[in-house]
Amino acid sequence: MRERPRRHPRPGERTLLAASLAVLVLCLAFLAVPSCRQALLRHSQATADAWDERWTRRVERGEALLAAQRFDEAAAHLEAVDRRFPAPLVKYGRDGERERLLRALGASHAALGRKRRTLETYRRLVAYDPLNYLNHVALAEAALSFDEPDEALAHFEEVLRFHPGHLPSLRAVVGARLDAGDWRAGVAAYERYLDAFRLERIEFQVGERRAQVPVLVDGRWHEVEAVLHSGEPAEAALAAPALLLRPGPHAFEVASLVLTGPLAVGEAGPPPRRVLRAPLVWELQAAEPAASAPTFRLALAPETRDWVTARLRVRLFKPVDAELWRQVAAAYRNLLDWEGLERAQGRSDPARVASEAGAQASRAAGGSGS
Repeated sequence: MRERPRRHPRPGERTLLAASLAVLVLCLAFLAVPSCRQALLRHSQATADAWDERWTRRVERGEALLAAQRFDEAAAHLEAVDRRFPAPLVKYGRDGERERLLRALGASHAALGRKRRTLETYRRLVAYDPLNYLNHVALAEAALSFDEPDEALAHFEEVLRFHPGHLPSLRAVVGARLDAGDWRAGVAAYERYLDAFRLERIEFQVGERRAQVPVLVDGRWHEVEAVLHSGEPAEAALAAPALLLRPGPHAFEVASLVLTGPLAVGEAGPPPRRVLRAPLVWELQAAEPAASAPTFRLALAPETRDWVTARLRVRLFKPVDAELWRQVAAAYRNLLDWEGLERAQGRSDPARVASEAGAQASRAAGGSGS
């Protein structure tokens, strides 16, 4: 005989149902209070963040072991983290730390002299994000240290494909190409370096007036105009009228400088004053402790203290060391490309070019006297 279905819950079930409804009502009442709701959301977010940051803390632990030169422990710890948390195919969330892990793991293996593991780890780093030029730099430097010049050169050239202004990779590529007698490839890499887009905001200051203007760093002359606006007074500038120039971390030349005074309605303002007619070596001022680049000073006449516009012809140079320029200049000469040599020389840091030319003259004089 079939049991008839119950129409009403048993007493115990009624108690459980009533308790559940009471808890639900209390939760809704708690969330209805704004301060309680905000506190709950804040603590929930903190709990989620703390749970997710476990990955970052593990990576930081491995980096700390590496910094302490406990290479065996660092490698073992990072390998365990790598096995436990394999990288997915898509970068997101905690996977942004994947490159930090692989970079630290590769450095640990390299410090222990493990060639195969080092190169495998850095190859995984490149495969994980092939568009990050720093990953190619890490693999290239590791390959070079383990006497794998072909792989190192391939990745240095890959760096220049993404970042043609990367000077260490340029040195490596130019040196390798010239050692192999491929002068045209070395010259082409150097010209791409000169043409690589880099913009620097240079700052002008006359008295209390300041301005910033962007200038391409390509060794070519550029005409720029800075409209100076009132700003914070500078004690050094107010002590004696001067134009202060902060060109960033670049060598520079200024060919001409014209200052224009303030204009007033119904008045013919003062005529422009050409302060500088030819290139001049500016006086280097002591940089402030917090400053990232030096300040150059050019003395001005007293009446120019409050002038408002500066027009000048300026060029900024990418960093080039004397040895790199010596190699590049030799490649141009081997190609008999005198016009190309003259163009590259005109766009390169004059101080480096001059130092190389002086060294070459000294070598020639020493050779003739022997």
